[in-house]
Amino acid sequence: MAREFPNIKIVTVQKNIGIAKEISYGIEEEQIPYVLETVYDLDEKNVVEKAYEEATKSKLSIGIAICESKAIFHFSRMKADEPLFVINNVEDTEKEELRVYGSNIARIVKGIPLKKTLLNSL
Repeated sequence: MAREFPNIKIVTVQKNIGIAKEISYGIEEEQIPYVLETVYDLDEKNVVEKAYEEATKSKLSIGIAICESKAIFHFSRMKADEPLFVINNVEDTEKEELRVYGSNIARIVKGIPLKKTLLNSL
């Protein structure tokens, strides 16, 4: 049996693999490992639930789910229906902003202050 190392779990629909990669670049900047997986059964109806599910699977307690229009960042210690961050209209979000969100989710793991984003004042 292969040993799984602690990582942030990211799932996305194929259409938004580029968005997931931009988020992952921010995670990489903070030197936190992640796993990126493409899924086919993800939409607005279950994206929050899927992010929470991935967070509960993650040894770092962080899960990210990206459907066609939203990116959900979840922490397993939060209520299932209350994600940490939500990006609506994710396809219109600037690359730099996506990287800041990736960095911020990794900073939660590290326990250091978050960066400010253009979409939300954190």
